[in-house]
Amino acid sequence: MRMTWFQITLFVVIVAAIAPQSLAANDEIYTLRATCDNQMTVFVDGVQQAAEGLDNWWTESRISVPSNFKVIGIQCLDYGVIPGILASLHDENGDEVLVTDESWTCTQKQEEGWTAPGFDSGTWEEGDVIGQHGVGPWGVIGQISRNAGWIWTKDHKIHTTVYCRYEPVVSYTLRATCDNTMTVFVDGVQQAAEGLENWPVESQISVPSNFKVIGIQCLDYGVIPGILASLHDENGDEVLVTDESWTCTQKQEEGWTAPGFDSGTWEEGDVIGQHGVRPWGVIGQISRNAGWIWTKDHKTYTTVYCRYESVVSYTLRATCDNTMIVFVDGVQQAADGLDNWRTESRISVPSNFKEIVIQCLDYGVIPGILASLHDENGDEVLVTDESWTCTQKQEEGWTAPGFDSGTWEEGDVIGQHGVGPWGVIGQISRDASWIWTEGHQTFTTVYCRYVKV
Repeated sequence: MRMTWFQITLFVVIVAAIAPQSLAANDEIYTLRATCDNQMTVFVDGVQQAAEGLDNWWTESRISVPSNFKVIGIQCLDYGVIPGILASLHDENGDEVLVTDESWTCTQKQEEGWTAPGFDSGTWEEGDVIGQHGVGPWGVIGQISRNAGWIWTKDHKIHTTVYCRYEPVVSYTLRATCDNTMTVFVDGVQQAAEGLENWPVESQISVPSNFKVIGIQCLDYGVIPGILASLHDENGDEVLVTDESWTCTQKQEEGWTAPGFDSGTWEEGDVIGQHGVRPWGVIGQISRNAGWIWTKDHKTYTTVYCRYESVVSYTLRATCDNTMIVFVDGVQQAADGLDNWRTESRISVPSNFKEIVIQCLDYGVIPGILASLHDENGDEVLVTDESWTCTQKQEEGWTAPGFDSGTWEEGDVIGQHGVGPWGVIGQISRDASWIWTEGHQTFTTVYCRYVKV
């Protein structure tokens, strides 16, 4: 049968209208299989998802996720007994793409925009695995991967809401140069790139978005030294630049390029001048917000080692007998249990903190402050001991970084954690000590500070 021009035109219009829908249907769609104990809300790229079983932990909820997703967010409200989030993502063949484990980040604090791509969860803690899928009391839930772990914040706190995110690792670009010869390390691994010995051009180095540390070693040949760099995300947006947030030294130390190395004794990167200043001018596409940095003496004919470490969230576990106020870098912190010495208060502290201060009011019998700080892996960073300074005199600015507590006395140890009459308090390190001012005066307020060296 021959078609008229009208029929042909109508056919073309119909095909054109249908074709995009067919292409969309052929796009890869993954399946998220998830549950939480007890009530779950799921977001994909900032959009809340509907599914069956979101308030029923013993069944899996199934949610379609585009293969090019940028972030998955799960909010879970626990009703008590034991909390947890369990999930796995599967491709169109059913193969596992990801599972709930330490690659997720979690917090108990709801922040604006937390479900959206690009949100900075750098201060959130790693998802803490309570147990693998199949462990009691839950058993096996639907077809969620057995490689998935039940995750929560490290304290496994019940009767609370936890927010967890998974953001795929993408490739960032480090644009860098140094006057004169540069060596670059990412998470302890030396990187190869063009232009490392030629300061008038930028070197470009791929950096995973979940990097922990960038290290740059620079050998100067004279005249004027400097390191200049900026990191850019997959869209070209600036992530970080060389400035005072880097730490630098002229002394090469073992392990300095590796994550977790303690550069606390290093000095802040000293900005010689902003990108574009003479004698260098503009170098490639390095951000104009970047500064040329070096050690403070700007010493030539030397090698300088500079590091940038991503800020992660540490946990301060603390109590005091009787009522406590906690400040981090001059900002008062909110937490449960601040007026109950029998329980620990948990406070998030950025890994690049400068100081922690605790004010404690004693009601009598026996006074004391007890605390320990733990990194994102739960390892001990510091404890209350003689490294703290204490006083009974409140001074203006005493909570702020840079305050001079040189006239304060060392924290006086009353006894180790576990000693009577207090016993063991929560998960505060057993290496921590109850401290106070000398004489252990009761019915008074004491102010104690820990300053990062």
